[in-house]
Amino acid sequence: MKLYQKRAWELSHMLRTKKVSAAEICRETAERIEKNGKDTNSYITVCNDILCQADEVDRAIAEGK
Repeated sequence: MKLYQKRAWELSHMLRTKKVSAAEICRETAERIEKNGKDTNSYITVCNDILCQADEVDRAIAEGK
């Protein structure tokens, strides 16, 4: 199952148990938006700094915050 098919609570659990990183979730989501976003018109705004923010989340998790 792809990450974009997971529910929010599943992704949250995977993050907390370090089975996946925030960067991985964001990267896969961004790739899917890039691939399908124009066809579905599902997104108004896509933040370009999403991976920087994901790195900050991963650092906080690693520090136990």
